[in-house]
Amino acid sequence: KSANGGRATVGGNVSAPLYDFGRLQSLIDWRTRLADAAKMGESISQERVALEVVNTALDRQRYRLQSQVYQQQVRKMGCLVDALEQIVAADKGRTSELVQARKSLQQAELSRDQSMALVRQVEFTLRKFVGEQVSLNDSFVGALMATPDLAEVNRLIERHPEVLRARQEADALDSYAEAVKAGQKPQLNWQFSGNGGRSGEQTVRGWSAGVSVNVSLFNGGAQEAASMAAYKRAQSARTGLSQTVLDRQTRAAQLYDAAQTSMERARRYVSLLRDTEKVRLATFQQWSQLGRRSLFDVMSAETDHFSQRVAYVNALMDSAQSNASLRSVGEGLMSWARP
Repeated sequence: KSANGGRATVGGNVSAPLYDFGRLQSLIDWRTRLADAAKMGESISQERVALEVVNTALDRQRYRLQSQVYQQQVRKMGCLVDALEQIVAADKGRTSELVQARKSLQQAELSRDQSMALVRQVEFTLRKFVGEQVSLNDSFVGALMATPDLAEVNRLIERHPEVLRARQEADALDSYAEAVKAGQKPQLNWQFSGNGGRSGEQTVRGWSAGVSVNVSLFNGGAQEAASMAAYKRAQSARTGLSQTVLDRQTRAAQLYDAAQTSMERARRYVSLLRDTEKVRLATFQQWSQLGRRSLFDVMSAETDHFSQRVAYVNALMDSAQSNASLRSVGEGLMSWARP
């Protein structure tokens, strides 16, 4: 708008792309997919926290079960100490056996107290994740005893947030490469301009419309280099996506083997525990009733039995943690835990 004495004029211009060989749409797709990839970062963080919470809860269950085993050993050793105190009251020559039994009792108490301390420490960590108001019971442990099918896990890997983010980033770079390529072609734009004015008593109006074409005649190879670089970046992102999937498939195979091995070890401990239970009962009877075994044999049989029980607990929890990690490698624990 301008004014000069009694003369005033007003003008305006409007222009927009008419045809750009898909450049603008490719740029929109690029930005949209980058935004979608950024959103996946939150899901990845949630998945990591979920796995850490589940593993921490499984550790709490591990130490709880261990403390129960050690408490049973404490009761067993306490009964043995009481019996030996009565024996020593009548036969001072067996005082060394009482000392040995008390030592085993103290060792069992130390192991129990250590496990209970670990339970408290793990609960502090759990409160950091789930807060004071959220109660995370151990009912989910049974569900994690079942090992998912490896082929199904590999199929679900494609749905994991990390893989989805990598795919979105690769798609975004593909769109950007297409935008760079389209930008090297002629760009058609439409234009419209109008103006109006008044000079004294006379009003003057005018307008014009047209199409413009922008063509780069020579750029020294800069556009070609930019296009090639964009396609190389897109190709690199596709390679990274394939590598991400391959890494997760390899990790899934390792976790599947670890879960199966731990569960097989737990099954063998069941059979072993039956035998150690028979051995400790027979050894105790032979020592207490027949005098054919020493107290050292009794202590050894008791210690071996309860050690195998702790090993059985560890094997079960190792299998559960491997199963949790295996599910996390697939579609994710968040998806599995969701009703």
